[in-house]
Amino acid sequence: MQLDHHLVTIALALSSLLPACSLSEALPPEELQNTERGSFTSDGRFFVVGSRAADRSDAGSWIVEVSKGPQGNYVATNYVAGTLEGTRDGLLGGSPAGDPCVFSGMARHGNLLYVLR
Repeated sequence: MQLDHHLVTIALALSSLLPACSLSEALPPEELQNTERGSFTSDGRFFVVGSRAADRSDAGSWIVEVSKGPQGNYVATNYVAGTLEGTRDGLLGGSPAGDPCVFSGMARHGNLLYVLR
């Protein structure tokens, strides 16, 4: 395959004119590890499946909501713990029931989240 050296030169010249971008860390790794899936709801909320480190009091698999904190940083708020029986009262944020499990996927339809465990 023969490259057109004029096109390569033009492409390199144009790419050098593009502004550089920098990425910043939204959530530190000690906050949320091993993320699997994320989804925005139709009203703009962002949820992700991830795990908390073993040395934390809330260790394990979680669905967390990622939102902007008061200082402009991002925070991950525990939403639902990964357990085989859900919660004792059947409500979001309720006390976890059953053995721990790991969430493996998530999908959204409107404001409903569907999560696989």
